[in-house]
Amino acid sequence: MPIAFVTGAGDFVGLNLIEVLLEDGWEVIGMASPGDHVEYLDRLGVEYTQGDISSLAAMRKAMPGRPDAVFHAVHHVSLWSREAEEQTRANVKATQSVVQVSLEKNAKRFIHTSSIVAYGLHGGTVTEATPPKASSSSINFVRSKAQAEQIVHRGCRKGLKAVIVNPANMIGRYDFNGWARLFRLVQKRRMPVMASGGGSFCHPRAMALAQLAAVERGKIGANYLLGGENSTYLGLLQSIGSLLNRHSLPRALPNRVLRSMAAVDERVSGLIGARPTITRETVELLSSHSYCSSALAIKELGYEPLPITDMLQDCYQWMREEQLLK
Repeated sequence: MPIAFVTGAGDFVGLNLIEVLLEDGWEVIGMASPGDHVEYLDRLGVEYTQGDISSLAAMRKAMPGRPDAVFHAVHHVSLWSREAEEQTRANVKATQSVVQVSLEKNAKRFIHTSSIVAYGLHGGTVTEATPPKASSSSINFVRSKAQAEQIVHRGCRKGLKAVIVNPANMIGRYDFNGWARLFRLVQKRRMPVMASGGGSFCHPRAMALAQLAAVERGKIGANYLLGGENSTYLGLLQSIGSLLNRHSLPRALPNRVLRSMAAVDERVSGLIGARPTITRETVELLSSHSYCSSALAIKELGYEPLPITDMLQDCYQWMREEQLLK
């Protein structure tokens, strides 16, 4: 039985991946961050530790010797500048820790979960050959995902057998803080407007299957973009409204208006100790058009994109089962 070590085990990406690994007969050892939803790991019967993934000492203790694959699945997606330091620790410093210990423990393969945003916001269709420009972005999430990739590539030059997958927008089961927030906002009739951008969408299970395929079929040092169906974010919001039987039509507002709304929301949220519904970084990201080609992943990993309707239905059903929606 092959052994997989999964970081971010109690979060969105990690939990979807672990389900696929268990189905494929892997033994899974997880490491979850404080605040992760480890109750789901208990349900799955997975061995795990919980601690600071950026800590070398904690990582050395948690990771088994010579694992068949290390799946680095930590995915901190906050778009609020007040959480930038925490996000950098999770996306960058944690990657340094996992890469170093994977080299020390002679991991046979290293599968790094990055993001399409590691290429920057290009305003068109990205391929693996697109020159990255994320380092100049004003959005910390974008910069931190690019910095993490640079660490992995440096690890490759030291002998790390790493493959990088770059999923696009993801919606599905175990989505606690991402696009699933729209379901709750729409249900409460608090999301009547949206930015004018759009993007590609990746089903988390399809991504997990691609991560698994990357162990055997991925080329060392290569990136694989995982996209699928494209949608405007306004269209996505309308689809969620239909699922929830909320038929008032949202509309796109000019970016300058949304930025002003976001600035007020950030200021008020800071005063009352709550997370803002919308931030200036959210407006910038959702005003862009971030599409990608999955041709390379389809060819080399057997990646099979799924329609957005499947993602939304899976997320909706899971949220109802977990009583996250009224």
